[in-house]
Amino acid sequence: MVISNANKSIIKTDVYVHDSVFEGMNYNYENREINMKCDNAYLKKKFFFHFYDVIYFEIQSCEFWCPGPNINDWIIPDQELKLEELQAIQKAHSSDYDCSRLTENTEYWSSYFLLSSGDTILIICKEVDFTWKSI
Repeated sequence: MVISNANKSIIKTDVYVHDSVFEGMNYNYENREINMKCDNAYLKKKFFFHFYDVIYFEIQSCEFWCPGPNINDWIIPDQELKLEELQAIQKAHSSDYDCSRLTENTEYWSSYFLLSSGDTILIICKEVDFTWKSI
């Protein structure tokens, strides 16, 4: 299932990854892609996320709510605060960033994973290919 800015609302309705164990991620700088996977023993599924055209990502590892690798939820924020911050930097210094991949009219969008530890994984990209297999 390919998810983009146009259909990202399906994450709230058609994607259920609650209590899946985050197994890790890999960022390919040259291709600007993130591959991530998680395992859900209860649903007997392994989930795969392939994020394309990634312009930003950040990970917290503070364990605010104690250690825990489980995904609580995959969330689409109401406001694109980090994306708006990046666009403001682009606009304020446009002559310095003439080769930037970020433009005013993009299809980039944000989503983040809230972990049971209270930590988050934020990714801004153009699309994600979400797949799964039975285990």
